[in-house]
Amino acid sequence: MKRNRQRKQQTPASEASGSPTPPAAAAPAVKRRWVFALIAMVALPLLCLAGIEVALRLAGSGYPTRFLLPRTTGGQEVRIANEKFGWRFFPRQLARRPLPLSINAEKPAGTFRIFVFGESAAMGDPEPAFGFSRILEVLLRERFPGARFEVVNVAFTAINSHVILPIARECAGQQGDLWIVYMGNNEVMGPFGAGTIFSAQAPPLPVIRASLALKRLQLGQWADQTVERLFGASSQTQSWAGMEMFLEQQIRQDDARLSRVYDHFRRNLEDIVQIGIRSGARVIVSSVASNLKDCAPLASLHSPHLNESQISEWDRAYSDAAALENSGQFAKAISAYGAAEWIDAGFAELQFRLARCHAALTNQVEARRRFDRARDLDTLRFRADTRLNALTKQLAASREDAGVYWLDAMETLAQASADGIPGDEFFFDHVHLTFEGNYHLARALAQGTLRALPSGISRNDKGSWASAELCAQRLALTAWSRYAMHETMLRRLSSAPFTNQLNYAARRQRSLEKLRELRPGAEPAALGAAVEVFKEALTRMPDDVMLRENFAKLLHARGDFEAALGQFQRVIELWPHDPSGYYNAGAVRRAQGKITEAAQYFQQALKVNPDYGEAHFGLGMIALSQERRAESVGSFMAAIRLRPGLWEAHLNLALALEKLGDSSRAIGHFTEALRLQPNSHVAHLRLGDLQAQQGDRMSALQHYSDAARAQPETVLGEFNRLVQSQPQDALAHFKLANALAAVGRSTDAMESLRQVVRLKNDFWEARYLLGVELATQERLPEAQAQFAEAVRLRPDFALAHLNLGVALAKQARLREAAVHFQETLRLQPANRQAKQFLQTIQSLTNAAPRPKSGNGD
Repeated sequence: MKRNRQRKQQTPASEASGSPTPPAAAAPAVKRRWVFALIAMVALPLLCLAGIEVALRLAGSGYPTRFLLPRTTGGQEVRIANEKFGWRFFPRQLARRPLPLSINAEKPAGTFRIFVFGESAAMGDPEPAFGFSRILEVLLRERFPGARFEVVNVAFTAINSHVILPIARECAGQQGDLWIVYMGNNEVMGPFGAGTIFSAQAPPLPVIRASLALKRLQLGQWADQTVERLFGASSQTQSWAGMEMFLEQQIRQDDARLSRVYDHFRRNLEDIVQIGIRSGARVIVSSVASNLKDCAPLASLHSPHLNESQISEWDRAYSDAAALENSGQFAKAISAYGAAEWIDAGFAELQFRLARCHAALTNQVEARRRFDRARDLDTLRFRADTRLNALTKQLAASREDAGVYWLDAMETLAQASADGIPGDEFFFDHVHLTFEGNYHLARALAQGTLRALPSGISRNDKGSWASAELCAQRLALTAWSRYAMHETMLRRLSSAPFTNQLNYAARRQRSLEKLRELRPGAEPAALGAAVEVFKEALTRMPDDVMLRENFAKLLHARGDFEAALGQFQRVIELWPHDPSGYYNAGAVRRAQGKITEAAQYFQQALKVNPDYGEAHFGLGMIALSQERRAESVGSFMAAIRLRPGLWEAHLNLALALEKLGDSSRAIGHFTEALRLQPNSHVAHLRLGDLQAQQGDRMSALQHYSDAARAQPETVLGEFNRLVQSQPQDALAHFKLANALAAVGRSTDAMESLRQVVRLKNDFWEARYLLGVELATQERLPEAQAQFAEAVRLRPDFALAHLNLGVALAKQARLREAAVHFQETLRLQPANRQAKQFLQTIQSLTNAAPRPKSGNGD
């Protein structure tokens, strides 16, 4: 009792003393509180995010992010390319598609499987059926006839090492025996490059990889799409427009961001090669070849440190030197260019001109050095430069003992070139190879492949490579195919930045001459021979999808619809997962007028891929042909939503809208169709008519002229029929006159314009155009009269004043001319021609001798 009482007394004494709870007893409670707090702050949000991710997946949100998707074909498990793979790296409306492919999930016994990694040049653009990967396969099969080779091309347009790395990770599990890496052209302008328009420019590599990892989650994709919807895309990036989209993204060689680009490339390449080695494959790493001799820089910039006086001095020296070069005085031109080089040596175009002069004097070593320098200084950096190619060489050298081989593609083509400098003999443009260029590269790669072949294959070596001619025969390369490729490339070369090159006119002329040379082999009468080439090729490669697809397109072009359909049906059997086969079959049936069957094929394409825009376009064309215009508008809009760059969808949507009376929207889509396809004569004609109806006949004039230049025979025939059916319609004669003038038939054009004026005396646009044609023939008094009448009828038309001034000046009526040049500047203050003419007149007037004053001595 006494002890108990003492204990009771101690307790309040302890509390009264205010002594703290012993630390050993309090610590667990504190720790528990912190654990619960951390769970609340971290785990609960993570659980919440995980719940949202699961909900999004259950709702079917998002898109597959793997490059290779599992499918079953004919009871066999295969891997196919994911058409939406690019969505993780590009805005959806700009994302490019990989080539369709189908490989067995389990590699067949005895097969030597090769993967080709890279961008559009590695893909084989403009026609992958004739790229170096296809030629490589033929070369190996011909040299080792008993072996089975499978070359899988996983390259596609606009990508770079940031995109290729995740592709490589997936290919590592596909039993490849050899990897070929041919990349570098898009490192600066592609995703995450210093000059990209697709994403942030050159962020740190951990940021890039984290953002790409996040987009593998549905939650990350949802966030990405939300940002895109909220902020949208600029008008310049609503649809793919090729290299023209990058005109404002010029990067100097000393731009600090390039060092980060080079570092990213090195680290990504190291990872790609290491993944290949770990997968058990040998790896060929190649430099990337580019057109040095015939591809002038796409853009040049002066040093930002020059002042106006230095730039003016540079311009004078450059102009003087260019005049000497143009007159064939190459040694003097080199000396004169040196004066400009002393002021600013970093202007890419200057180095290209110096290279041309040295080449003309057969100083090939110096010419090659200058051409390399011009490429490296090009501020639109679409070609792998010296530094990027050096990085590939360094990496290959450091991994040679692990089965990594180096190939110098640039030197391969240089050695094959007559003067040691690769040019248009091997390239369509800046980097895309002709068949001849692809053959030389494929030969070099095939030679490198010999080191990787197992003894079971190499023991049956025939000892020689197939010729370029035999490879062309095996792949069914015909004049029809060559013509199609050159026509495609001419369209590309007719847009910026190629139109800004200093040698654009000469290159375009060579392209036109090449098309004229190839045209006879592409005429319908000559296609019979091409059919036989395809039949022969298919006896050796009956299951080659690209071969059958191109054969079907040839048969379609020839009008042999049933045979074309048969080939497309075989394509569908081989690749049932590819919607393009169904779409092409539907297009054949639509051309035959078998609308029900065509619609069934288009619907089947959409079952395979609901986001296949071309199938919606096909359904729209059916509805339009049946005058179900409102329905066609919905289909065309769906096609454009999925494929904003499908110019035919914009064109036919505009035609439907015009018929529905919605001229404003029709004009917008005709304009977009022409932005995507400048040579669409139908779009030019319809847009011209709509503008003429709105009273803008000068804009209409330009479109009628462009239509005639695009399709001279078709447009002239249409306008002639219009004039015959409406001989009293001044506008009909005006259309014909524009078309005649555009194709160089000046005399006929003037007669049509006079007829316009006879029918409608105040048709001032016709008078102006008649004045232009007369002035071209130096019939100055007559031209002056027409320009004067145009000015009277339309006094605010600046070009009429300008041309009237020129006609007067050429007749030495300088004071009268000056009045019209001044009026031109009042209407158009920035008109450079008017300023120059006025300055010339003022200098001549000031320099004229004045009469002496005095007493008449």
